[in-house]
Amino acid sequence: MPTKLSAGRRVHFIGIGGIGMSGIARLLLARGVRVSGSDVRMTPTMTQLASLGAQVAVGHSAEQVRGADLVVYSTSIAPHNPELAAARDAGLPLRARGQMLADCLSGQTTIAVAGAHGKTTTTALVAAALMEAGQDPTIVVGGEVAQFGGNARVGRGPHAVVEADESDGSFLYLAPTIAVVTNIEEEHLDYYRNLHEILQAYQQFTARLPSRGTLVCCGDDPGVQQLLSAARAPRRITYGLTPGCDVTAERPQTVGREVSYVARAHGRRLGRVTLQIPGLHNVVNSLAAVGVGLTLGLEFAAVRRALAGYPGAGRRFQPRGEVGGVMVVEDYAHHPTEIAATLRAARTWPRRRLFCVFQPHRFSRTKYLQDQFGAAFADADSVILTDVYAASEDPLDGIGAESLARAVRASGFTAIQVLRRHAIVPQLVETVRSGDLVLVLGAGDIGQVAVELVQALKHRAVPAQAAA
Repeated sequence: MPTKLSAGRRVHFIGIGGIGMSGIARLLLARGVRVSGSDVRMTPTMTQLASLGAQVAVGHSAEQVRGADLVVYSTSIAPHNPELAAARDAGLPLRARGQMLADCLSGQTTIAVAGAHGKTTTTALVAAALMEAGQDPTIVVGGEVAQFGGNARVGRGPHAVVEADESDGSFLYLAPTIAVVTNIEEEHLDYYRNLHEILQAYQQFTARLPSRGTLVCCGDDPGVQQLLSAARAPRRITYGLTPGCDVTAERPQTVGREVSYVARAHGRRLGRVTLQIPGLHNVVNSLAAVGVGLTLGLEFAAVRRALAGYPGAGRRFQPRGEVGGVMVVEDYAHHPTEIAATLRAARTWPRRRLFCVFQPHRFSRTKYLQDQFGAAFADADSVILTDVYAASEDPLDGIGAESLARAVRASGFTAIQVLRRHAIVPQLVETVRSGDLVLVLGAGDIGQVAVELVQALKHRAVPAQAAA
């Protein structure tokens, strides 16, 4: 860490409640740096930071940056934010979130995981493999992982495993020794103009690899294939289910809620892997950890133990409870590709009917991708849409849950309805039966619906499933 971030100094975070900002704050707290921060509402993450010694506040005020040695802000913070303006007026050093993360990783060998989808799970699996191999890595991940004690931990080893955020280009601040790319797709079109710009950003990301660096990437993905044709990585390892990948999964099979496969590398059998997290997409994510393990020379036995023991991250196919035979699961999926993969994974469970509750995330994403959602919901028996979670965006005329429902129906999927959030739980309570699975999807605050549904089901007798 630079001298200005040494123990005893104070760093103030504008927007400390975000998953990325809070992870950096955890790192600094663990290193003895005093941390303060603010956000528009109190979150569980802020409560956790306060328990670790951070001073957190709800609302933004110029007074809150007084006495800070450095101020960190996220891209969601408006230029006219009173704290950001006060910091500029006072001449305080300012760091964007991505810059701050890079500062925290100075002097460590960085393994950075980027991609449109699967970053959090892949980052956690890679980090778990290093931990199991005794490497004691520093970790920053975009979700709560119980075995790491949250979304970040400080290790004593030489490696850092971090989730690299491409959404605002901030992954270009990182200087990885190993770059993992899970997939590349049209996403974050509020920042990028098109897929070409996204590919250019990934080319710049991989160009930051040193001469001894390695690109570990998913050979199944069309976007990654385009990257491989243009990128100049010193060493490449591909993984996936496609023949010809360096690291592959042979005979993947699902038994109950587990999935297993035989891992192979460069044609050589490594051994059988078992995962607690369902779905072929997670088989592919786990292969990235195998690829990183090979790159670092980790024993495969340690990698296999880590993969078998990984229970999942918060909001990543996270069971919220089972009442009367009805299972309620929450997942962060909000892009059509993620939704389709999550629903396919759910279909492997021994259930009958699959209900999906989806909260669209951001008006811009809903606008640009709404024609892709019809195919995404194909594996659901019934879909409930609710109002768009705006995040930091202003509404767009004509864009919302109703417009998305029309687009989905136009694609041929008609088992869809739009409900206000307060009406979702009462509707499901009257509809679900024993044996049903309810998936609550979205990157906003829709997860509370899963919690409320579990509680509501406890207060009624769930009907048995009708005979087929």
